[in-house]
Amino acid sequence: MSNLKSVEDNKAKAEAIDWLKHARKVSPTTGVELHIQYVRQLVKKAGCSLEEIGTSEQELKQLLLVGYTAEVNKWIKLARETAGKKGEDNIVYFLRHMNENVEKAGHDLAYFGISEQEVASLFKKGNKAQAKSWLRIAKKKGAKHTREEMERFKIYIREYVKKAGCTLKDIGTSKKEFAKLFLK
Repeated sequence: MSNLKSVEDNKAKAEAIDWLKHARKVSPTTGVELHIQYVRQLVKKAGCSLEEIGTSEQELKQLLLVGYTAEVNKWIKLARETAGKKGEDNIVYFLRHMNENVEKAGHDLAYFGISEQEVASLFKKGNKAQAKSWLRIAKKKGAKHTREEMERFKIYIREYVKKAGCTLKDIGTSKKEFAKLFLK
């Protein structure tokens, strides 16, 4: 049995080294946080230390910071590139991920070359686009939405209109049309 355990430990150690290599090749799409998580799990499973696989806690923390920084830059770029284009309703998603990673990276927005005003402006654009998107779905001819779905759509539209600081007219409808749409 101990020979089998030794083989499993060596396999886990080799996998930990592979995941460490992936984490060291950080890019905005690598998911370094997940790689570091795998390294830690496999080191524990192998019963070895980080030093035995050629790293340290300090390096893992540094890799995480580099990864979070790359993630922030990726999300900012996507939000900026999407503004005013098809897919603009994804901006809210992009900025949420940006915010999560800004905190983890330990920097403020200015470090990444974006101001709070620009973020607020992008959020407004994204929320307005979300409202328009839900309105399109609700208005889609031939769609057989349930009453519950329509109620959710109405809530989503109102929520996004409010967050965007716009009006129903700004998203292509009127109060009268909106009320009629949701009477069904």
